[in-house]
Amino acid sequence: MIFLDYNKYFEYRILVFLFQNHGWVTKDDKDPLEPSEVENCGIIVEVTDEEVKNSVKVMPKLDTIVSRKLMILTYKYCVCGV
Repeated sequence: MIFLDYNKYFEYRILVFLFQNHGWVTKDDKDPLEPSEVENCGIIVEVTDEEVKNSVKVMPKLDTIVSRKLMILTYKYCVCGV
């Protein structure tokens, strides 16, 4: 079944809802996945501008991170070049 999703031609790949309802996944319909796609997509989530602003964090530049890590390692292992 996994190989049905790895076909390089997308028209031959298995669709998500067919994958979710396949007997191998649901143990021959004894243990269906919950919630269904219809139930899951019925919930509308409201996101405020403040929540969006709080979710994005500024990352320092990569060279700053590498430099600080080098300083910590130098201090920790006393690789002073002496």
